[in-house]
Amino acid sequence: GGVLREVVKHDSVKEAVLCDIDKAVPRVSKQYLPHMAKGLTHPKSTVIIGDGFAFLQDPKNKASFNVIITDSSNPVGPAKALFQQPYFALLKEALKPGGHISTQAECVWIHLNLIGKLQQSTKELFPVANYAFTTIPTYPSGQIGFVVCSLDANRNVREPLREVPDCRYYNSQVHKAAFTVPKFARKVIEDGAPAPGRVIPTGEGIAKTQRAPKKILLLGSGYVAGPFAQYVTRFPEYSLTVASSKLEHSERLTQGLHNASAAAVDVNDAAALSALVKGHDIVISLIPYIYHAAVIKAACEHKVNVVTTSYVSDAIRALEPEIQKAGITVMNEIGLDPGLDHLYAVKAIDDVHAEGGKIKSFLSYCGAACS
Repeated sequence: GGVLREVVKHDSVKEAVLCDIDKAVPRVSKQYLPHMAKGLTHPKSTVIIGDGFAFLQDPKNKASFNVIITDSSNPVGPAKALFQQPYFALLKEALKPGGHISTQAECVWIHLNLIGKLQQSTKELFPVANYAFTTIPTYPSGQIGFVVCSLDANRNVREPLREVPDCRYYNSQVHKAAFTVPKFARKVIEDGAPAPGRVIPTGEGIAKTQRAPKKILLLGSGYVAGPFAQYVTRFPEYSLTVASSKLEHSERLTQGLHNASAAAVDVNDAAALSALVKGHDIVISLIPYIYHAAVIKAACEHKVNVVTTSYVSDAIRALEPEIQKAGITVMNEIGLDPGLDHLYAVKAIDDVHAEGGKIKSFLSYCGAACS
């Protein structure tokens, strides 16, 4: 309700419509954030609980609004659709002649590739489309961006039309400055240059010991896979193949990563899995634990080491003779449970021994320090 609160305080605003898909959001905002939620009960406000896409597609809402503001979440899951051109086309159709939109446009420090695509998509639909940003401490990197568009080809959205009184943050100078972006970002957003790959600091930037080139196969594209892919591709000696059941999942994860490629594989297809494993130095298996045995069998065939975050299952234990015969290492149990537990257990036990104590018993709790 924070955006709505700011909208309705303008005398020029005669009516404001809020469409939110989650009825709990206004309810919780009223209960716990009453200062921000003031706009929800303002006489100018109409609150609609429903799908924004359906709302925009309703014929009665065509050419109905002077301004449409999209205060969206991050482009994850269903919210990704709010950052794609079909959505902006719906916004355009819902505007009156000369209307404007402002849409949430993420952070130049970590979403530059996305912002470049946003700018391109909106420029294809609107005669005026500009990126701006401001600072909000609670947002990623302390910054949030906006793409501001107008159907009026002569409108300069970088220049405020009038003074806005009684603001604690906004003024005309802040408005103008918001459209001045760093040089590296301007090349992508305004000039259309490709976004640079991700850069992750690595301490000194030079390995104390030269690493041999390695080919790494990452199976899986879930929440755990992303951080691993980002970490390992910071080292130029390593090349990464990400494989998932669907190619688009792998491609999404490898986007912007150095020396990374995407593949699709059905782990139930032994021949396909074997062909994928072949030629790699190590397999990081972050798929469901029931498939690890099939991965290890393929790794034994090609003498490739394997790492998983799962417990050693009976199926994995049964493969021990094959693993030993192949001369490979299969490392398990290095995830949250029991990996982190084990690390903290070693530290706690070492600390006790350093003080001359003895361990009488040990209990491990998932995700917590040992006791």
